[in-house]
Amino acid sequence: ESGIADSSNKQYVDNQLAYDYLQTLASLIPNNPPALMAAQTFLTPYIVTQLPDRMVLKLLNSNQEQPYLVWDNSCRQELIDKLDETRDYLVKNEYKLNVDKFGNPSEFLYTAHKTELIIGEIFVRVYNLQPTTTLKDPKKFCSDLIDFLGAGSQYINTLMAMQLQNEQQKKSNDDKKSSEGLHLDKQEHISQALEALKNVIRNNMGMETLCIGHFKLLFSLLRMENVARLQQNALELILHLSGSNECVNDISQSNVIVYLLLVLRSSISNQETTLEILNALSSNGKIVRDIVDSGGLLYLLDIFSNGQNSNLREHAANVLSKLMNDRLHGPRIRLQLIKYLPSLVVDAMRESCETSIQLYETTHENPELIWNDHTREMTCERIGKQVNEFYSQQRISPTETKWSIDDAYQLLGDDEETQRIRQNELLVGGVYVRLLIANPGWVVRRPKEFLTELLNQWTTHTKQPEQLLISHTDEFEMLTQCLIQLLHAQPTLCEHLPSIGFLPSIVQALECKSNDAIVASAIKVIFALCKSEVCLQTFSTKCPQIISGYKQAMQTRRDHLGLIAESLHDLFRTPSPGTPDEFIKEALRCQLIEHILTLLNQLLADVEKPGSCKAHLVDSCKLMAESLVYGEQVSRILQSSTVWSYYKDQRHDLFIQTSSHVQAITGGSVGPQIAGYLTSSVTSTTAGKQNTTIPPPLVDQ
Repeated sequence: ESGIADSSNKQYVDNQLAYDYLQTLASLIPNNPPALMAAQTFLTPYIVTQLPDRMVLKLLNSNQEQPYLVWDNSCRQELIDKLDETRDYLVKNEYKLNVDKFGNPSEFLYTAHKTELIIGEIFVRVYNLQPTTTLKDPKKFCSDLIDFLGAGSQYINTLMAMQLQNEQQKKSNDDKKSSEGLHLDKQEHISQALEALKNVIRNNMGMETLCIGHFKLLFSLLRMENVARLQQNALELILHLSGSNECVNDISQSNVIVYLLLVLRSSISNQETTLEILNALSSNGKIVRDIVDSGGLLYLLDIFSNGQNSNLREHAANVLSKLMNDRLHGPRIRLQLIKYLPSLVVDAMRESCETSIQLYETTHENPELIWNDHTREMTCERIGKQVNEFYSQQRISPTETKWSIDDAYQLLGDDEETQRIRQNELLVGGVYVRLLIANPGWVVRRPKEFLTELLNQWTTHTKQPEQLLISHTDEFEMLTQCLIQLLHAQPTLCEHLPSIGFLPSIVQALECKSNDAIVASAIKVIFALCKSEVCLQTFSTKCPQIISGYKQAMQTRRDHLGLIAESLHDLFRTPSPGTPDEFIKEALRCQLIEHILTLLNQLLADVEKPGSCKAHLVDSCKLMAESLVYGEQVSRILQSSTVWSYYKDQRHDLFIQTSSHVQAITGGSVGPQIAGYLTSSVTSTTAGKQNTTIPPPLVDQ
């Protein structure tokens, strides 16, 4: 390097001689195991590979700390001392040397290397400081690291057994410290190997799959609670491996998720990393089930409800949300969660984890959530108690301890405050019916599910024995009012009804003979449904008997004749692809037309808005008469009636007021009313005979 290459220069001559000696050594190594062993012991394997390079002299005379070589002044001095010692030995022993012992690694080790973990000729500690170093054979190094961890598995299991034994025997802190001190070097080496495995996988593509088949070993390291760094390195390695689908699939078959869940309780500092791993693994259905069976929901609920770190609480909510989104197990997981938390809070996790925490931490009294300081405190306390008891058992027998709850279980089921709320409130599909009626503008989160549950309870009440229904009259009236209010507030829900199969049951309620309240309720519900074209078309194809039901209802609930008349008018106007012909056929069969004519001949003084009622009945008759199939039969019946002659040529649409009916059945305010209505009967006027182009006279109400 100095540019001096003169045989008269002493330094040059010394360097040349040194290089020549090294080349001589290099020539002795091939096919000579004892020579190779000695060379690697005294010069290190890395320097032996560099012998052909002239720069090896500079390497030997400089301090180095790299993954393949740790070499300093102490190493050079120890090498010189060893060579001097060997030379003296040879002189004294007639130059006879035991080649099996000379250079044996067990007989000589540099002081600088004694505390180093060397795996695959790589100084692991140094590699962890320089993880981006290009390795000669990263795949082999990765395999060597796994083998090292595997070889130490027996030690690890023994250490964990001692750890549990110490806790069970409640040894003093001094005893524990002395016991742990004996194993610090071994623990440090395992920790270094884990970190190196993480680094080599992270910095060399395609190495992840080498860990397949070894996840029981890697996850078992998570139980090293007293060795924080080792546990942390194991978690970071698993987090990186969780990004590989092949690794995730192998983890799912290894039955090791329980060790990950235990970390959530044993190591607060590692909770965030653990939650990130759970979030990544939750894309696998088998792991989702393992998380549930191993009590994962309980651990996550504890972090969500009792945690002090908002970031960790959001992480826990995010994992719970992902678990609920699993196609196979998600619905059941949601049902299990709402046994612990309000359904509104649970469902909010899917939309916004931050929002779910805000809901949990604040007080509410609305149609979907009654939540106060008492219920929140009791929830936190009971979840915390359950977690402590379950963790104590699971920590001793991780794979044998499973978690489950009864279908009827409720966390606050025996709480007096909760019982009081349930006794005073009608809860349907997670919605408090009384509060929804009091807040008609409230939009429920799951309207279709709520409608289905509401109709399910409504139809159940309509089929109850009369005496039993009487005892639940207030509840049935609330269900009716809530159902009608919901259909009026969200009319598009009517289009969902035909697909869930409740229409025949609603129509059947019209014919109830044991309780007039059921008939009145059915009239109001069908009135709302008749505003939907989809429902009208379904009635025409599947429920034509609605007509005969209405005829019977006209007699049992005459006070609702106005609603019935308007509904009949809607039915006979069923749009295509439906047709009112089936309705008309049923009307002919049950003699509805004759009954309508009888009503037209009455004052209907006991009917609200008789003019509007008669107008709808008249228009219904005209619509039936327009039928291509049954119109002729209808016309013959109408023409044979003296009553019809007074109505057939009159226009009654001016007297039809539908908005007031809607407001009446939904409990809304009634708008301005028209002063007079069409209420005149045939027997009360003769004006119709002289002038049939105008409606009968109006009577002020």
